[in-house]
Amino acid sequence: MTRLAVAVAVLAGLAAPSSAQPHKDKAVAPRRELPPGVAEKARELFTQAREKDDAGDLPQALRYYRDALQIDPHPNTAYNIADVLRRMKRYRDAIDAYERYLQLAGDAADKAAVEQIIEQLKAVPGTLEIGATGSDERAYVDGQPVGTLPQTLELHEGRHVVDVITPISYGWMFCEVRSGQKQSCKPSPVPRMDGNVVISGSRLLESKRWRETGAFFMIRERFELRHGHYVIGELTYKQCKPVEIDVAKGEDVLTYVFVTTPEERPKNNESVPVSVRVQTVKR
Repeated sequence: MTRLAVAVAVLAGLAAPSSAQPHKDKAVAPRRELPPGVAEKARELFTQAREKDDAGDLPQALRYYRDALQIDPHPNTAYNIADVLRRMKRYRDAIDAYERYLQLAGDAADKAAVEQIIEQLKAVPGTLEIGATGSDERAYVDGQPVGTLPQTLELHEGRHVVDVITPISYGWMFCEVRSGQKQSCKPSPVPRMDGNVVISGSRLLESKRWRETGAFFMIRERFELRHGHYVIGELTYKQCKPVEIDVAKGEDVLTYVFVTTPEERPKNNESVPVSVRVQTVKR
């Protein structure tokens, strides 16, 4: 299996910058104590958590902190939970806990600092292992070529589109990546799917097929078009302008089209901007 230690160079910006690291311990505010007025049982559990934390037993500290938070949801307890999770390198869970702290704390004096920690944790890449189901499977992540499967990549947190093209077929899959964690996915091309064109893209791309300008288009399938210039008008809801593509000539090539849209549907009557990357792939 090919190991990509740093995917930035290969994926042209898909991965988070290698300098993006979780917040350093010395830069984070000290762990919090509980003020007066907190439920006695919650305080007892909080004290046990601090003892386990100081002893380096982070899993047990996390357990006691969570029990204390359930009894009395104090923001300082939520903050300490986030701090423990960060030091355990459970970055996505730490992000959720820091956000819970901000929710409980209201207009906290350290709101800006905590939001900065959250952004730094989100920038920590996760690892995606893309498995192979056969031979000669070429993969594309968010429209960028990453080589023949299997592959192990470092990518930024979020949902990524993985397309797999073989000489005789095609398959795709949405694959989730979480900061600092390892995920795996295995798109499975169907046994046979002929054609010289593939149109893939972001989540908002409509899953449909239709006739336009005298051609038959299918989203996230492999299909046949005569070589030439095409205008496609409705790849996504409220598309700003038609998409134009050129289908390459030749029996031994495939035209791979990746359409990028915003991740969320537009509000009110806003139109959706789209961008297109067209690549010619050897079959």
